[in-house]
Parts: sequence; structure tokens; C-alpha cells
Amino acid sequence: VSLNPSGKYLLVNNIDLKGQNYTNSTPLGFVLKTNVGAEIIPFTGEFISFGSKISNFTLTVQNSQKDINADAGVIVVSGLFPYVQNAIISGVILENVSAVISTSASGSNVVCDIGSGALIGTALEGNTIVNNVHVDITFNKSSTSVIDYPVYIGDIVAIGIVNVSISSSTSTVEYSNITGITNDTLNV
Repeated sequence: VSLNPSGKYLLVNNIDLKGQNYTNSTPLGFVLKTNVGAEIIPFTGEFISFGSKISNFTLTVQNSQKDINADAGVIVVSGLFPYVQNAIISGVILENVSAVISTSASGSNVVCDIGSGALIGTALEGNTIVNNVHVDITFNKSSTSVIDYPVYIGDIVAIGIVNVSISSSTSTVEYSNITGITNDTLNV
């Protein structure tokens, strides 16, 4: 999907990813923007399913400069589609998704805003349509340190909900494992 983000896709079978972990990337091949110079390539196409599932995967979002060379001011937010703009997503079921917020605030690391949604990380300006989508996501953290910048989490969309029309969709979200992760704002 990432090789043709304006394409039209039809999911006709269940996909069990068997616990695979995607660090700053997604099962659809998208890579998160982790530095100021990186280009954002949003999904602008159509992704339709008639009830088929994508299940059993983890989205790990890291912001440590040593690990991904993140720059201050960058928002690193994941989702099956990290960035969307004027896309159509319908009928998709995301089951047993886990998002791990992996962060540190040690002296040599440059920190940035961080987070994840199950389906969409960031909805860019426009009107993305989401219909009949069902998500099941659990948020976890991999560090005990408390950070001083925002963390964005969302069931269907983490950032940019005003740019998305959602209908006939449901979600189950477990985020108690990350409460206390930030001194600033936990955007739910």
C-alpha cells in the first residue's frame, strides 16, 4: 500500500500478523516521519474490506535520538495508516492491536511529541471518510521515566479528528497501562 498510497485496495481475506512488531513503521509498509527533513507521504486512496480482519500486531513508536534520530518539534504518531488525507477507509476490522510508546528523556536524547492510533495516526487537512470500522487496541509503555511533552493516543484517529468523518464504527481501547507517562498532556 505504501508503494501506491493513492491506490484502491480491497481486503478479501483475514490477515493474522502473528504478533509481529513494527517499530516506527506499519504492516502496510509506511514509515513514520522521525526528523524534520523527512517527507510525509499520506494515504490518499481507498482501502475497503467487507469485514476481513487485520490482527495480532504491535506498533512501537520510539523517539530516542540514539534509536531514530528524532528532532525537536517532530510529532511521531503511528497507526495502520500513519498519515491520511482525503482517503476512504471502510469495513476494516483491527483486532488485538498493541501500541507501545517507547521513550526516554535522558540528556543526549532529543524528544518529540509521540503517540498512536489503531487505524490513523494523523489525519491531515481534508476530509477522510471512515465507515464501518472496528478496532481493538491496547496501549503500553516500555519505559518507566515520565516525560514532559504531549502523548497522543486514539482508538480510530490519534491526531486530526476534525479532518475525518467517522460513521458506524466502534472501538475497544485499553490505555490504563500508560497513565502517568507524561507530566504535560495525555491526549485521549
